[in-house]
Amino acid sequence: MPKNVLTLPFSIPSKKKLSTRYKDKVEANFAINSPQHMVFTADVYYSSKEDKKKGQPSVSAVCGSMNDNLTEFSCRYRINEKLRHDVDIIENLNKMVLELFKQHKVKGNLLPEIIFYRDGIGETQFETVKTDKLEPLLVALEKYYKFEKLPPPKLTFMIIQKRHHARFKLLNGKNCKHGIVVDTEIVISQEFSFYLQSHT
Repeated sequence: MPKNVLTLPFSIPSKKKLSTRYKDKVEANFAINSPQHMVFTADVYYSSKEDKKKGQPSVSAVCGSMNDNLTEFSCRYRINEKLRHDVDIIENLNKMVLELFKQHKVKGNLLPEIIFYRDGIGETQFETVKTDKLEPLLVALEKYYKFEKLPPPKLTFMIIQKRHHARFKLLNGKNCKHGIVVDTEIVISQEFSFYLQSHT
């Protein structure tokens, strides 16, 4: 069976704005017992080298969850006016995030916890992202929650990096099970970091 046919059923609920159900009690209990949170993810798309030479800017996008099951998302995108191809910086990040918060509020209450995923950031850019984007974003969120007469939200900001050349294997030579997390010995002790092998 073609691969695109196998993935088609996963696309239908989001296109039709349907809510998917948890497949077993373990996942359902995890969702019920975990604190309510809103999930964000953001990334930047760069044009080709030829277009860069012509001065074509990059495009940034932010997606945010719109329901408790994390099965419905909404998105905002902007054109980055400044040609900063050396640093993965998203312009107007605060505005896009607040727009998604307002959309979420229409459907329900503002949630006490926020998880923000960022991809494509090099280790040399951590401090730049923290100073230029993370800290101003936290201030903007605190002001927005204060305006809504709510305590400031808890923000977890996670930077995701692909490690294509990192390999894990068991002592018997077999593959590790999918979902394995390695957070000791080989990680950076000064930072909260871990390896996640999502599939075998």
